Amino acid sequence: MNAAAAAILGRPSEQLIGLHDRDVLPPDVAAAIEREDERILRGGETIRVEETLFDASTCQLRLFASVKAPLRDSEGAIVGLIGIARDITTRRRNQALIAESRERIRLATEAADIGIWDVDPATGTLRWDDRCRALFGLPANAEVDYQTSFFAALHPDDRPRVEALVMAALHPEGTGEFATEYRIRRAADGAERWLNARGRVHFEGGRAKRFIGTAIDVTDRKRTEEALEDALRAKEALLYEVNHRVKNSLQMIMALLTLQERQSQSAETARDLAVARARIGVVGAIHQSLYTSAAHREVEICGFLATLARSAVASMSDVAHVRLEVETRCEVGVDFQRAIPIALIVSELLTNSLKYAFPDRRSGVLRLLVDQDPAGLLILVEDDGVGLNGGFSLTTPTGVGSRIIATLAKQLAARVVVADAAPGARFTISVPA
Repeated sequence: MNAAAAAILGRPSEQLIGLHDRDVLPPDVAAAIEREDERILRGGETIRVEETLFDASTCQLRLFASVKAPLRDSEGAIVGLIGIARDITTRRRNQALIAESRERIRLATEAADIGIWDVDPATGTLRWDDRCRALFGLPANAEVDYQTSFFAALHPDDRPRVEALVMAALHPEGTGEFATEYRIRRAADGAERWLNARGRVHFEGGRAKRFIGTAIDVTDRKRTEEALEDALRAKEALLYEVNHRVKNSLQMIMALLTLQERQSQSAETARDLAVARARIGVVGAIHQSLYTSAAHREVEICGFLATLARSAVASMSDVAHVRLEVETRCEVGVDFQRAIPIALIVSELLTNSLKYAFPDRRSGVLRLLVDQDPAGLLILVEDDGVGLNGGFSLTTPTGVGSRIIATLAKQLAARVVVADAAPGARFTISVPA
């Protein structure tokens, strides 16, 4: 007995010589070993067994692979036996872990309906698991090859693209990554299916040695995406039609108001019709901005108010003596229901300033500032004209414009502060987020 075996039994070699197995091992282990030894001594055969022993040096159970053979004298008679044992505990544990891992992967791929493929780039040999065969409509264990089983099954429109991606993945200077979606025609029934494939090329010495990956059926997802795209196209067509009709209706109303304005014998009536036409124009501009936005749900209000201010000045005659200054410090999306009252309030204030702040062609500046703070939207309309002179109030509004502003501010839960800018007037609108 060598020192390694003695260490396992926990005694010096000299103390173990002459002892029986039952003297140093548990009774059941000793009995099993003695039966094996008797079998060798009587039959003269060599046996290979795995034995579990308590390792006294580590205080752990260890698994040993043992080879035992008869020991013969010069005349061939069996006079004893000799054995060699190797500790295979770590190897067997690793084998168990590998087997467990493989089983976990197998269960996961089966649950997810994932097929596994493997290509030898040097020989072109293709290997599919049974799930991959099923994806392509082939029976389990069917023979497969790259050209007839895979490439020929690709949809003709997808073949050039997939082939280019495969070649790029196999190129030594590339990333080795492969990821794409393609259509196939199943061998069993000719049905068209969408597959998502991902893989990686493993290189050795600059040469592709293995190309392995997965495939999964994504037909249902692709059909859902196509249905959504069809629905989106239908929605876009409907939205275009609705926008066209609303736009035409607003233009017709504005044309009728313009006609009435021109035919009116009363200057005051004509002015009121022009104001009404401008208000409808604001609603139409909001609608057009909403239609042309990507989301179709929100208007970028800061940019819209800047455009509105320039349009208001451009639409009024005899205001060349007024310089418009516009500053926007934010980009804020506002839904349609809130954008209209905000725009109408600003339009009323701009129009009032242009009409009343600069009498007798008095020169001056009309300023619009749009900003955002943590509380919401902040809008400032300010001029350096003749001022209010007590003629404007939102607390007890008397004019149509002031009543409109008060009503819309209440609708928005907004706060409008009117102040004397000395010179001129300042209107600050705070719209909560």
